[in-house]
Amino acid sequence: MIEIYDCFQRCTSLKVVTVKSAVPPTLTDDIFDDSSNLQTIYLPSGSTSAYKNAKYWYKYSNKIVGKTF
Repeated sequence: MIEIYDCFQRCTSLKVVTVKSAVPPTLTDDIFDDSSNLQTIYLPSGSTSAYKNAKYWYKYSNKIVGKTF
C-alpha cells in the first residue's frame, strides 16, 4: 500500500501532479490544502474511475485526467 500524507500542503505553485500508480494511494483529507493553483492530476487512463471514487481522491475528481504512460 502506498500512503501519501500532507506533503503538498501550502504548495501554492503546484499546478500539475502525476501519479503513475494504477491503485489509488491512501491520502489524508488535507493533502492539497492551500494548493489553490492545482489544475490537473494525471493518472493512468484505466484508473480514473477508481481514483474518482477513492477516499479523499473524490474531492479532486474535477482535476483528474487519464493519461497513457
